[in-house]
Amino acid sequence: MVLQFPPNPTVGQVFQLWTWDGQKWVCTGGGGVTPPVPPPGGEVMPVNQVVFTASGVYTRTPGLVSAIVELTGGGGAGAGVEVSTGTLAGGGGGSGAYTRAVFSAAQLGASQLVTIGPGGVGAAGAVKGGDGSMSSFGGLLTAPGGFGGDANISGGAGAPAMANPPPGVLALPGNGGSAGEQNLAVANFVIGGTGASSYYSGDAVGTEVVPGNSAPGNSASYGSGGSGAAQSNGTTPQPGGRGGDGLCVITEFIATPQ
Repeated sequence: MVLQFPPNPTVGQVFQLWTWDGQKWVCTGGGGVTPPVPPPGGEVMPVNQVVFTASGVYTRTPGLVSAIVELTGGGGAGAGVEVSTGTLAGGGGGSGAYTRAVFSAAQLGASQLVTIGPGGVGAAGAVKGGDGSMSSFGGLLTAPGGFGGDANISGGAGAPAMANPPPGVLALPGNGGSAGEQNLAVANFVIGGTGASSYYSGDAVGTEVVPGNSAPGNSASYGSGGSGAAQSNGTTPQPGGRGGDGLCVITEFIATPQ
C-alpha cells in the first residue's frame, strides 16, 4: 500500500505513524500507537522510518546499526497538444528509476544530503513533456529521472538504472510511458497516453475526449510519469500532466539499549 502523505504539512503534524519535522516525515509511533513490547526472553530491534518527499538533510538516529535506503527519480511529464482541426494525443511520460541498498552506520556517517528530483513539467502545444530529474542520497546512491512523452503520440522512455552500481546495490530502470490513442473510425476517439508507473505509485491514466473538446494530461506522484494531453477538434491547447517528484525512504534499524 502506498501512503499518500498530506501536502504542505506543518511542523509537528501527525499522519498515522509519521510526524513532519519541518523537512521530512519521521516515523515516531504517533497517532496513539505504542512501540512493540519485547517477547519473553527476547528483544525487539526498534525500526524507524524516515520519508523525504522534498530535498533535505538526513541525520542518523542515535544507536543506528544499519539502514535500508530506497530512492526513486522524478517522473517525466506527458506531452501537450496544440489546436487542430483533427485529433491529437500526447504520449505519456516515463517513470523514474529505483535504487535500493543496505548501509551500516559507518557507511552512512553522521548525515547525508538528500536530493529529491522534481518531476518533469508539461507545456501546452505540440511539445514534448519535460524530463524528470535525478534523485540522490549523498554520494552513495542515485536514481535517474524518467523522460517526457513525445508530441508525436509515442510515450517517453523510462529512466535508465543507476550507472555502475556498487556490489549489493539493487538498481532498476523506470518504465516507459504509453502512446496516445486515436481512432477516427470510432467517433473521433482520442485519449492521451498513460504515464508509466513507478515502484511507489501507479500510472497516470490519460483522459478521453469527445469531438469539440480538449483536455490536459493528469499529474502523477512519487516518480510516476504524467499522462499526455488530448484533443479532438478542440479550440484550446493543453499541457501534458506533470511527472511525480522522486522519493527517498530510509528504514533504520536501531540497537536495543542494554
